[in-house]
Amino acid sequence: MAGPKVAVIGAGSYFFGKPIIHKMATSDVMAGGTLALVDTDPAVLRTMAALARRVFKHTRCGVKVVASTDRRKVLRNCDFVVLSFSRRNAHYRGVDTQIALKRGIRMCRIGPGGIFRALREAPVVLDVARNCRKLCPNAWLINFVNPTTVLGMALQRHAPDIRSFALCDGNHEPFNSLMFAKRVGIVPESADVLPPAVLARLEIAIAGVNQFSRSTPRFVSARWPPPGSARANTLPVNAASGRSCAPSTTTTPPTSSKACGAAWASRITLTRPIAAP
Repeated sequence: MAGPKVAVIGAGSYFFGKPIIHKMATSDVMAGGTLALVDTDPAVLRTMAALARRVFKHTRCGVKVVASTDRRKVLRNCDFVVLSFSRRNAHYRGVDTQIALKRGIRMCRIGPGGIFRALREAPVVLDVARNCRKLCPNAWLINFVNPTTVLGMALQRHAPDIRSFALCDGNHEPFNSLMFAKRVGIVPESADVLPPAVLARLEIAIAGVNQFSRSTPRFVSARWPPPGSARANTLPVNAASGRSCAPSTTTTPPTSSKACGAAWASRITLTRPIAAP
C-alpha cells in the first residue's frame, strides 16, 4: 500500500527539512509515500533533495522524492501540505525585533513584530491555499510559519473550505532524545548521535502543542547509569513501592513504567532544568 504524498513548502529550511526527512524515513505510516520538496532557492533545494534521496536509499523506506521551485508542479494529489517558509528570515526577524523593541516588546511573533510578519506571510499562505483548492482540495494544510496563530486564523476565515490547522514547533526528534541522554550522562556532551543500543532502550512520552509541550523520558538499560558516572548513585525510586527504579537485565523495568518514567523526569529536572533545544 502506497504511503501519503507530503509537500513541504520551504524545504530549504535545515531546521524543518532534516526532521521531516527523518520522519519520512522511519515512519511505517509514511513508507512508500512521496516527499515533495519546494523552495525558491534552487541550490538549497538540490541539497535537501539529495540528502532525502540518500537517507531514503539507506533506510529502504520506499519514499519517492520530487523537488521543484514551483509548488504548483508538485501539489497535485497531495495528502498533506506543510508550510515552513520564511523569506530572509534572519534579516526580517532582526528588523521586526528592533522596531518592536522601541515600543517595549522585544519579540518577532507578537506585538508590533508579529503584526509586521503576519502582513508579509499571510498573502503567501493564502496563495498556497488557493493552489491547494485547485490541485489537492482534500489535503490537510499544516502551517508552521509564524505568527502561527494569526496565520491559522487567516486560513480559517479566508479559506474555510481548505482543511487546515496551525502549529508551532515543540520537541524535535532525534535531537530531543540526544539531549536527554546527554543531560543524564549516558552519552558524552560531544556526541552528535545516539548509539542504536541506547536509542532502542529510550522511551519518551510527549504531550502538548504550540510551545506548551512536556516530555517524560524513560531509559531501560542493563547498565544505567554507566558505572562510575556522576549520577550512578542517584537512581530514582518508585514512590508507590519504595523500590529503586534501577534497570533490570530484561527490557521490562522491575517497577511501574509510569511511576519510573515520572521519577526519571523528576530526577532530570532537579539535576538540571530541561530547556527546549
